Amino acid sequence: MLAEATERALAFSRKDELLVVGGVAANRRLAEMLATICDRQGARLHVVPVRYAGDCGAQIACTGLEAYKAGIMVEPIKAFVRQSWRIDATDVPWREQSIKISS
Repeated sequence: MLAEATERALAFSRKDELLVVGGVAANRRLAEMLATICDRQGARLHVVPVRYAGDCGAQIACTGLEAYKAGIMVEPIKAFVRQSWRIDATDVPWREQSIKISS
């Protein structure tokens, strides 16, 4: 599913590079699949070294800081984890223009 969605995104956006970071960058099989997709789409694939491929607390903290600066706050008691949060269904109010991608 991730590989298919990535291929659609590359085809639609016509980007010529793909950067894989975070926990998924440690998945060698996924990297092989993405390499095939990038070859097919004429894009270069960049995968961070495994030693940097863990889920990054700094990325999460940076997102939290941006949300805080935009006035978005959650009391710790009301906080929750949503592992399958879809990026195409998420508003990013601290951007100049929050873009919703329709399927």
